[in-house]
Amino acid sequence: MEQNLSVDVLKQERNYGIELLRIISMILVCFLHVLGQGGVLKNAESQSVNYYIAWFMEIVAFCAVNCYALISGWAGVYSKYRFSNIIYIWLQVFFYSIGITLIFIIFKIEPLNGETILHSFFPVAFNSYWYFTAYFCLFLFIPILNAALNNIPGKYISILLLIILVVVSILSLIDGNIFQLNEGYGVLWLIILYLTGGVIRKHNVLKRIKTKWLILIWVGMILLTFLIKLSVEQITMKNGNITEVFSSYTHPSMIIISIVMLELFSRITFKKKPKLIAFFAPTSFGVYIIHVHPFMWKYLNNVFAKYAMFNPFLLILSVIGTALALYIGCSIIDYLRSLLFKVIRLKPGLQKLEEAIKKKILKDN
Repeated sequence: MEQNLSVDVLKQERNYGIELLRIISMILVCFLHVLGQGGVLKNAESQSVNYYIAWFMEIVAFCAVNCYALISGWAGVYSKYRFSNIIYIWLQVFFYSIGITLIFIIFKIEPLNGETILHSFFPVAFNSYWYFTAYFCLFLFIPILNAALNNIPGKYISILLLIILVVVSILSLIDGNIFQLNEGYGVLWLIILYLTGGVIRKHNVLKRIKTKWLILIWVGMILLTFLIKLSVEQITMKNGNITEVFSSYTHPSMIIISIVMLELFSRITFKKKPKLIAFFAPTSFGVYIIHVHPFMWKYLNNVFAKYAMFNPFLLILSVIGTALALYIGCSIIDYLRSLLFKVIRLKPGLQKLEEAIKKKILKDN
């Protein structure tokens, strides 16, 4: 009994390697948005050096969303399920949805209209942030998913998930919306990744693979994805069609890259609490909510297009610098938001309310 208890306590300890991956993943999301919405990819001359550099960075970063979803399962399989957690996150989203909208209206950057206000008040219903809408739905299924992870024998659930990942990834090469996956932009894909992250942690299925081999797999899959994409483009360009299928969340290589990254970072240990990681990790989700707000997203469109005209070295520095500046700036803003929520004791208040409701329900029954 004592031994089992110590194992459970150990599993609940914060893994700062995973927290570092949470930070890295959101920085990579910033990379994707600088390159994509920012206009670098669209404005790089086809088949030029800058085109290849921009797309290589895109492929390196494209695993970010998969990693973030895998972390949810890795952390969630041993976490206490609280409805108050999703309400707290929703209030965080609501805070920025309303706050940023008001700033744009007050400074007359955007006009005031009923549709704008309606969308800002109901960000989930209007899918203002696709990841949060999908995660909100995923959260409702977590007790069922955790029950499966904790009750189905490791061998069987691991084999089942492997089959699902193989089938889904291969079929998605033919049709990105197979099984309504929407190329990974939806709740079904997040559910699959949540289960995958949970299995990796609970059953330690990758423990026999040495770290050096995992690094080689990670590098190899990135290079392979890049080379295949370029080869396919060389063929399809003759018909005037450049495919982007090799930078999809459900692509086999992206799945492998993200799983390998989860395992690699879970193995990173620190002798003492890393203060920078402890500061930035909790603000990562806020970074996403702030810079992907519909108004912010609108004004990010093509704002970094000029980077595509820089010399290759300056292009790399500009994309890296902009992504880091975006991440750090939004992190500081979200840190201030978290201080406000602490002052008003929002999280403890929500937890007390949840406990009171549970007691009331149990008492009535």
